[in-house]
Amino acid sequence: MELRKKPGSAASKTGEARAESGGIANSGILHVDKLYQCPPEADAPSPSEVVAAIGAYAQRVREVFGRLDLEVLTPLSEQGEHPVVELREVFVPPLVRADPPPVELPRELMKRLMEHGEITEFGDLPPGADEHVLNRVRSAYQQRPPVDVLEVLAGAETERVVLLGDPGAGKSTLARYLALSLTSLALKEPLRALTGMLPVVVELRRYADARWRDRTFEDFLEHLHTQEGMSVPHNVLCELLRQQRVIMVFDGLDELFDPTVRAEASRRISAFAARHPGVRIVVTSRVIGYQRAVLDSAGFKHYMLQDLTESQIGVFARLWYTNACPHDAELTQSLVQRVTGAVAHSRPVRELAGNPLLLTILAIIGRRQTLPRDRQGVYKHAVTVLVAHWDRDAKHLTTADAPEALEVLGAEERLELLRLLARRMQDGQGGIAGNHIHGRDLEAVFEDYGRFPVIVDTLIIGS
Repeated sequence: MELRKKPGSAASKTGEARAESGGIANSGILHVDKLYQCPPEADAPSPSEVVAAIGAYAQRVREVFGRLDLEVLTPLSEQGEHPVVELREVFVPPLVRADPPPVELPRELMKRLMEHGEITEFGDLPPGADEHVLNRVRSAYQQRPPVDVLEVLAGAETERVVLLGDPGAGKSTLARYLALSLTSLALKEPLRALTGMLPVVVELRRYADARWRDRTFEDFLEHLHTQEGMSVPHNVLCELLRQQRVIMVFDGLDELFDPTVRAEASRRISAFAARHPGVRIVVTSRVIGYQRAVLDSAGFKHYMLQDLTESQIGVFARLWYTNACPHDAELTQSLVQRVTGAVAHSRPVRELAGNPLLLTILAIIGRRQTLPRDRQGVYKHAVTVLVAHWDRDAKHLTTADAPEALEVLGAEERLELLRLLARRMQDGQGGIAGNHIHGRDLEAVFEDYGRFPVIVDTLIIGS
């Protein structure tokens, strides 16, 4: 990893944090610097210390992020039977569109709107999505062509970025790929412009733990270094922040389910940006529930991750099976054709395969059997796998009040609860396009099931 020094800037003055019960401290940008102190520049680490620290950190990044965890996407009956797949060998950079309109639509409806200019075949629209709104969305998307997300992240004009995407759109995977790439020995275009930058990933669901209510992101990063090796020592981080050689990735803003905590996290990210002007920052979040005012005011530019194109799906299939079947070119070609053929001849499969998570599940299915050509068949397999262990094993999400809920509820019970939830949503005002449900109605669905009313938070994760 080449080292290039950039002129540093003094951290801006910020404000005093105060703890709020039940969430992250309401730090805003008030006196946070009293909690966080960097050593003076005279005590900066030597160049050799910086190089050694970055090398040790890069090794940990490769160990933690290098391989895809396919267990969480594989049926329980097939655990241990899948090959090792390296993330960097199969990653296909998605496209993004700049400054997406603040309208929440299910991904299938948005795709039909973009491709055909109308979505009447999907029935009633969600509340607030009238013809005027849809025309504005369509016009905005047509005026902003998609671009490679890596070009955006490496661009000189995009110092602060928010990446929005649907569930399974690859937000966390992109964060990990960026960390792997920037800690490698040689960068490829377009990331070569970021040579010498240190990537640091903060999983926001972990920072939201009560122990960090009165602590800064810098304190949390020191914890990651000492406990897990997933950052660099405090003095090295301070020096790189001074030199503006850090790219911070705050991943999973949507995984903070309490709106108050989520809003507070946004304010803390804004405060971090104010303390470290010139440092590149990337924030990822789902679209649903995201409030952009705080980060908008802090100068963040917003981009929407797009579905993979049919061409990108084909590239992924070739990369995937080449790595999964490295010694059998004939089998590789056959499996690639299985996936690309299903995508080409089935619109439901093509629409689902545009989602990287669902495409990965399709690739796993494709090693064993012919792919279903209908939406129901694909979703049945995907939901079965995800409900079994995605939230707990991949995202490490659970309930604060009843962590045993995931152990008590079996996969069939979770599927039944999700079925009841989907029925209630489709019976609502939005019809089959329903993408919203009031919290009280959600609780009623679970309570009507007759057991475990305390697991609402757990089941919201999979909805």
